[in-house]
Amino acid sequence: MEVAEAGTGGAVNATGPVGMTTLGGLLDLCREVTGGDAEWVPVPEADLLDAGVEPRTHLPLWLPAELARTAWDVDTTRARALGLPSRPLAQTVADTWAWQQGDRRPVYSPHGLPRPGLPAELEAALLGPR
Repeated sequence: MEVAEAGTGGAVNATGPVGMTTLGGLLDLCREVTGGDAEWVPVPEADLLDAGVEPRTHLPLWLPAELARTAWDVDTTRARALGLPSRPLAQTVADTWAWQQGDRRPVYSPHGLPRPGLPAELEAALLGPR
């Protein structure tokens, strides 16, 4: 029986269960699914903050530790108790990659939101001599 059909109401956090992956695990999965050869270079959080890296804009999946706890550590107990399934992460990554290869991607306007991603000059500064 569907949750709605059962008359079950209220908020439900339906993300994957805690511990389903890490950021590194997600990045490795993305590299595997896309056939990429990217090299992961850890950069200390203090360096990112000092350089002016904007969370969620420059690095879409990065948040400073103090914010990450409240954003990523979401209790999904109720979703599990209601029987809501988690979609396999590999399937989501593969479907997203397939969508990105098509022509349905959003078009970024210079008059709209900033284009996501780390600007080349900021990346070079962060990865330069350490």
